[in-house]
Amino acid sequence: MKYSQMLLGVYVVWVIMKLSETSKITLWGDLGKMFEPKLYEKDNGPVIVIVTSTTIKNFRGEVSYSTTTASKIYINLKTDYVASLVEKFSTISNGVEVIERSNVNKISPEEEMFLNRMNIEELLKTDWSPQLKEYFLTVRGKITEIDNTFGWYYISCQKCFRKLELEDGVYKCSKCNNKCDYPLVKYKIHIKVEDKTAETTLVIFNDIAESLLDTAANKLFKQTTNDVPTEIQSLCGREFVYKLKLNTFNLKYGHENFTVSKVFNLNEKLEEQDELKKKKDHKEKNNNTNEENENKNRKELHFKDITAAKDLEDSDEDYHHSIFVKL
Repeated sequence: MKYSQMLLGVYVVWVIMKLSETSKITLWGDLGKMFEPKLYEKDNGPVIVIVTSTTIKNFRGEVSYSTTTASKIYINLKTDYVASLVEKFSTISNGVEVIERSNVNKISPEEEMFLNRMNIEELLKTDWSPQLKEYFLTVRGKITEIDNTFGWYYISCQKCFRKLELEDGVYKCSKCNNKCDYPLVKYKIHIKVEDKTAETTLVIFNDIAESLLDTAANKLFKQTTNDVPTEIQSLCGREFVYKLKLNTFNLKYGHENFTVSKVFNLNEKLEEQDELKKKKDHKEKNNNTNEENENKNRKELHFKDITAAKDLEDSDEDYHHSIFVKL
């Protein structure tokens, strides 16, 4: 098995399908954390993985798989069939081999932080298309408030990482259809963000919040109060660039609460360069538009001159014709 961590929350695993075949599966979010290389030692024998509810793609003859929100992963399941696979693959090198991330379709952080850059007013006016399932863009804004209407955390299942419901004093997972003995505390922070044009609400989930706060949610969690911890409140007044993932919830139905997929620290030098580039592009666009209008006006004037000359010629012929008739 080969393992590679891609962008934040995305993991790619190459698995052996048959003795002579391998295939690639992309594990999104917390599912990928089940494949941390340190969890699988070479002496532990073959790792048999069963992944359910995946999407399948065939690109240039290469089949690849990707997890969905309904996916479940089973590792070395205790069944006769899995036991037979363990025996079958026992002659193959075991353990997880870490490989470097591929450079295919990779863009630098400096480029990524200006991907489809908008201001907040433009973001709120984004049009929806039936063909558009999701869309990535970036905005720059200052955090003005922590919106605690829905709380700053949620209690998660340790298996599927879905939100748990508390029933009769016991946390139960509707997806796993089972009680959760060891629930996890995870961040889900709603922040108010503004720029010079407007204000909106963004949602920061666990991995990004941990990197911003440099602490886990369970360390700030207190069962006696739902107040926002001072560590989270300290984000107010700070300015970042946010990479947002817009989906049908935002685009079609017009709801805010945009999901943050990545956060960048400000780089004023790059911001100035981008602003200068925008002004240059805008100026060139105006010049091209003016040139096109001038060419259009010239053509219209030329056409009017030709039409006027033709009218004059026709009028002159009519005049001579009328004289000839009189004579």
